Amino acid sequence: MNRRMIDNIESFGGFTQTTSTTLSRVVDKITLTTARHFNFPSAMHRKNKLAKFKSARLYYNRKENQIGIEFIPGLEEGAFKLIPSGENAKYGAYIVAKSFFFLNDIKAPKKAQRYDYHKTSLKKLGAKRPGTLFVINLTKKESPMLNPDKK
Repeated sequence: MNRRMIDNIESFGGFTQTTSTTLSRVVDKITLTTARHFNFPSAMHRKNKLAKFKSARLYYNRKENQIGIEFIPGLEEGAFKLIPSGENAKYGAYIVAKSFFFLNDIKAPKKAQRYDYHKTSLKKLGAKRPGTLFVINLTKKESPMLNPDKK
């Protein structure tokens, strides 16, 4: 569908048309890949307004086997660059995190899959600053109810 047609979305009686091109990847999960990347598909990217962020701080809780991702607006030393996937992040974004996996001894090929995530406040975790941490649990498999095609 061309851009002009997308601009002509109809709205009436409280209903707004949703086009088949609204999102290209309708997965609201975080994916770990065998290439040691974190992928944020377009649905997850849009829902969480990730376009306003340039990088992320990555954290690992070895005891709970959880990864925490804090998206930050700027680029800073030690943070991982958030790379848009496709023009205007059409396919979401990703982070290349080979060093994170290596330094924390996380075996990416064994952990490569989609993960449900939850968000929690940094202050709730004991940080002295505001912010949100996206947490994935590496011991939990993807919820089959959320992905009926997966067997």
